[in-house]
Amino acid sequence: MKDPMMQLEEYSKEIEMDTSIDVTNIMEKQLSCPNTKHKWLFRLVKAKKNLIDLVEAKDTYIQNKMLKDNPLNLSKSVIANKAETQMEYKALQKSIKEQELLVEYLDSSVNKIFSQMGFDFKNLVELMKMEQL
Repeated sequence: MKDPMMQLEEYSKEIEMDTSIDVTNIMEKQLSCPNTKHKWLFRLVKAKKNLIDLVEAKDTYIQNKMLKDNPLNLSKSVIANKAETQMEYKALQKSIKEQELLVEYLDSSVNKIFSQMGFDFKNLVELMKMEQL
């Protein structure tokens, strides 16, 4: 699994290219718009799946600690509090937060930027019509 912050950088550049619309490429962008929306929606779903996997890994980590390193039969909350001091658990927590940030970014992109592209196409075509008059 790639580092979420590196993916965020890559996606930012790629979204910038996918949303770059001008007079010379408007027809190409209009025709490829459904495919572009699908591409980013698929990436959003993949990012959400990675987030689910990370949360499950965190839960598994706690469960393993309860089963293996728990001779006193401590409660799950006590084990979870103790696990927070361990580096592996901290790394999982950091990965989860970074993945949440990536999901939030993609969610905003898909739901705001790409859903507005139809209006951008319409406005650019109207502007082109006005310039021809």
